[in-house]
Amino acid sequence: MEQKIAQLEENIRQLSSNPTSQTAVETSLVQSKQIADNSGSSAQVIGSIFPPGDLTQITSGHNIFGPTGKTFVPSFDSGFGKIPIEDRSQTAISAFLSGTACLFHTLPPEECRNLTSRVYHRDSNIGSSDICELCAIAAVGCRYDGASEDNACMIAYFQKALLLLCDAIEKANMQTIRILTCLSMYLILDRSIAARLLISSALHLTRWYRLVAKYGQDAQTEWSRVFRTLTSLETWLSFALGCRHGLRDDEIHAVKNLSNMELSSVASEHPPPTTISIIQSQLSKVTLLAAEVFSRARFGDGSWWPWERLEELSSHLDVWRQELPASLELQRLASNNNSLPEDSRRALFLVHMVYLEDRVILYQHFMQQASDACIMNMPSSFHQIYATFAHQLAWIIGIIFQDRSPFLRNWLAMSVDLEAWSYHANIGFVL
Repeated sequence: MEQKIAQLEENIRQLSSNPTSQTAVETSLVQSKQIADNSGSSAQVIGSIFPPGDLTQITSGHNIFGPTGKTFVPSFDSGFGKIPIEDRSQTAISAFLSGTACLFHTLPPEECRNLTSRVYHRDSNIGSSDICELCAIAAVGCRYDGASEDNACMIAYFQKALLLLCDAIEKANMQTIRILTCLSMYLILDRSIAARLLISSALHLTRWYRLVAKYGQDAQTEWSRVFRTLTSLETWLSFALGCRHGLRDDEIHAVKNLSNMELSSVASEHPPPTTISIIQSQLSKVTLLAAEVFSRARFGDGSWWPWERLEELSSHLDVWRQELPASLELQRLASNNNSLPEDSRRALFLVHMVYLEDRVILYQHFMQQASDACIMNMPSSFHQIYATFAHQLAWIIGIIFQDRSPFLRNWLAMSVDLEAWSYHANIGFVL
């Protein structure tokens, strides 16, 4: 057992000298599972949905190591290896909270700042998993720090998180789930399909943890919100990549119940408050709905006339917009009288962009499947509808830039290729 763990740790350490390894993340998780299978460890719940060789590069390919193996980043000895200095970590954590806190529940803001303080002021209770979590959060934060053009710190954080991931997986607790969630966010922003591997692993762990852990109501709520973050990421990727999501029916039902409970709790208030939990509920609602609709579109009955089928499925997607509270509607958000904090307003704009993206990708699916004759007979109203969606996307982006609140390293990119009556759209997720 000790020999196998040592072998796994050595494989993960090799990431520092080969940051662009195509299967690095996959290898560390699959070998963790193999060790668990032979030892009975709780880490056996970590799984993979991809066979070896299916993953793309896991980093942007910028190596921070010189010929001597020394990093060029000003560093701090954490007790578990060197990490970037405190000022850089504080900047990255602030960028992480600004970019993700309204959309995804991971570690609450106060706990993020407390973790940073404990690490750099040498709290005696700090362990390798704490360093791993700090680095995973900071790696994502570096993606949002538009003031910095230096990728070295970002890669240093990511590599250190991978290096310590084995220890975190062995603990198999809520912290492990948060680490895997943050690393999957990093990979999404790096446009790597390896993100699905980490999300799948985190989902396996949350299922196991829910069965064996004993906790009170507050901890149950915390678990539910972290799990909702994972389901939002999983369902968004499923329809964006055109594959089935990995959620069970009871899990979808549980996430819907949580969102409905939070939304109904403020429905009677006038005006209803726009809290972070409400924003996260709306994101979860629209991504779950999209995943269900796209599953029906791609894997359902194909006997319908294409445009009738598109109209029928589009009406299901439109349920989200129809049920949206007036205070969260697009026109209200664009008003100067909405009084929302900048982060909340931007997050809600991005939720609307996800909805519009859903509609465009659904249209793309039918355009790709339709014959030339079908495309020639497409109702003219469809052209106007999807042109309107494109205008709305551009309008939202314009507002975000007017507010001077875009993330300079992450933007919505849309490519259209019209050739021989074929349509292709590829929209990158703005977190």
